[in-house]
Amino acid sequence: MRRAIMKRFILVLVGAMVFSGILFYTTVSNTMHKNTKEDMRLSLITLDNSLDYTESLMNQIKILSTTLDQKKARYTILNDKGDVVADTGTKDIERLENHLEREEVKEALKDGLGYAKRYSTTMETQMLYTAISSNKSDYILRIAIPYSGNSEYLLWLLPSIVISITVSALLAVVMSDTLTKSITRPLYQIASIMDNYKEENPELSLPSTPYEELNIIAQSAKKMADSVKKYTEGIEFERMVRQEFFSNASHELKTPITSIRGYTELLLGGFTSDKATSEDFMKRILTETENMTNLINDILMISRLETRDYEIETTEIRMAILLQDVINTLQPIAVKQGVHLQTECKPAIINANRQHMRELLNNLIGNAIKYNKPNGMVYVTINTLGRDLMIVVKDTGVGIPKDSMARVFERFYRVDKGRSRKVDGTGLGLSIVKHIVNYYGGNITLESELNVGSTFTVRLPEVKANS
Repeated sequence: MRRAIMKRFILVLVGAMVFSGILFYTTVSNTMHKNTKEDMRLSLITLDNSLDYTESLMNQIKILSTTLDQKKARYTILNDKGDVVADTGTKDIERLENHLEREEVKEALKDGLGYAKRYSTTMETQMLYTAISSNKSDYILRIAIPYSGNSEYLLWLLPSIVISITVSALLAVVMSDTLTKSITRPLYQIASIMDNYKEENPELSLPSTPYEELNIIAQSAKKMADSVKKYTEGIEFERMVRQEFFSNASHELKTPITSIRGYTELLLGGFTSDKATSEDFMKRILTETENMTNLINDILMISRLETRDYEIETTEIRMAILLQDVINTLQPIAVKQGVHLQTECKPAIINANRQHMRELLNNLIGNAIKYNKPNGMVYVTINTLGRDLMIVVKDTGVGIPKDSMARVFERFYRVDKGRSRKVDGTGLGLSIVKHIVNYYGGNITLESELNVGSTFTVRLPEVKANS
């Protein structure tokens, strides 16, 4: 990368200098060409002012021959018909042809000033011509100097151009090396830190650079590392939760299995021949079997809600009808516990799975009954808030300690293990409620105070009024 940056930087800079050199050469050449023509014009004006057109013009310009020969320049004086009347380049002016058709002469006759570039057979070289009309007579004054084009300036401009390009190339090498180091050093630092990033050193601290783009890379790398860290922590937490879940599930299943096995062995071993005792054992076996079935069903529901690996059937559920059905089921338990139920349900319809909604209401209201006090109250309110369905279950029961409120939705978590064992249930009720709420993109909150009661509030989206 560093070598590539240096190579491109040098190529760009040298290319720019070559272009600048060409532009400089062209600009200077054109300027000097323009200045040369202007100097030639001024020279002719000076000559025009110094001549006495009543005397011999040939004799007057003869004195210029020596100086002009050194510079290979040539003065010519023409009459208005184009005939040469004086010339510093030759004494035999009769042999010179008529100049009326020469470009610079025609322009001078027309505009008072003319220029031309062409090859001179007399001087045997490329010449630059400038001609003016005399302000004192009808004559045309012309000067010619050797001119090979802009290339004649190249010889003395070339050293300056070469030197400037060479110096620029050297500066480009130094500057590109410095620039690439300033860019690649932070990249190497970031790469080194990323290579040394370990789980035992989870905090990734990347240096700030003068380049915003590199800072963006550093920030992205940090975000990625944080995401990896969070993902790793999530996997570890999930592993621990699953390990704890299987451990608890095994423990919960072990108790009814042990009871069933014990009663079965007693029956098979002929421990009792009393029919009433045998029937009692059979009822206990049936009860434990039902407990195992309920536990397995609850575990399967949680697993399906978590993985979403099966198609569920949804339908429009009228919450008032469903609530009344659940209350009718739980009423005998409430009467047995001495708990009074009070409900209020606004007309509302939600598109969901009926079994999910039944489990949600059954677990929330069932827990409010089971963990209540004699002559306690359970208030169930269902209404709508905007497009959301609000379900509130409030009881006057034993309440939940603050240190347990964050864990009551965990699988098999029991606030009072001694009391919970005496209450029917799998220990998965609130966990199922939490999973159902999450499945539908809702949320659940809990407020509780010991010996005062608890309030569970569920909010589910996308509900419509019952028509």
